[in-house]
Amino acid sequence: MRLLLIIAVLALTGCASNPTVMDWPTVPADLKKPAPELTPLAKDKRKQSDLIQNANENYSKYYELKNKYEAWQKWQDEQSKIYTGVIKKTESN
Repeated sequence: MRLLLIIAVLALTGCASNPTVMDWPTVPADLKKPAPELTPLAKDKRKQSDLIQNANENYSKYYELKNKYEAWQKWQDEQSKIYTGVIKKTESN
């Protein structure tokens, strides 16, 4: 009888443990920086070379932002896969 009581207490103690909840990881600081503003062409600059230079600067800002956006998506996808993998492992245990 005593052995049965000890087994019951041990079994109930194992069921009463709280599941651990994993926090979502923090976003890298590089991905949190705001996008650079595009530079408008000054009204006094009317040469074609000024227009081309301004367009080149704005295109470089665009591609920088595009790379950051793609890095954000990649990071988000990787963290989501890791997070759901951990959740599935804890649920199966």
